[in-house]
Amino acid sequence: MALKPCPECGAQVSDDAKACPSCGKPVPDKNAALGVGACLALVVVLLIIGWVNTTFFHGSDPTADDRQSAAVEACRESVRAQLKSPGSASFSGEQYRETNDVYSITGQVDAENSFGASLRSDFTCVAEPVGDGGTYTATAAVTD
Repeated sequence: MALKPCPECGAQVSDDAKACPSCGKPVPDKNAALGVGACLALVVVLLIIGWVNTTFFHGSDPTADDRQSAAVEACRESVRAQLKSPGSASFSGEQYRETNDVYSITGQVDAENSFGASLRSDFTCVAEPVGDGGTYTATAAVTD
C-alpha cells in the first residue's frame, strides 16, 4: 500500500482509497485506466491481424468454388438476357465441366413466355475468365 498526494488538496492518499479522506475528491482508479488501454491495444492488434490475413492470405486469388460460382452466375445472366421474362427464371439440373478455368454449363431454365405461361427450356453455356480477378464472360444458347 503506497501513499500518493491528492491532486486537489495535496493530502496523502492510499492507493486503495476510492476518495481523498481530507477533501473527498475521488481518486482515479489506475486499474480502470489500464483496462481501457489494454482493450484499445487488443483492438489495434486484432485489426492488424485481420488486415495481414486479408492482404496476404486472401488476396485476389479466388478459390475454385468462387470461380465456379462466378462462371455459373455469368451463364445465368447470359440466359436471362435471352428470356422474355428474365425475373421469372428458375434454373435446375445444372451440370458443370471445367477445363483450364473455362466452364461448360448445361441445364434447364423455367421462365414465363410473352403470354405468362411457364416454359422449360434447355441451355448450354460457355463461361471464360476475364483477367485474374475471378470474373467471367459467358455465351449461352437457349433451346426450346
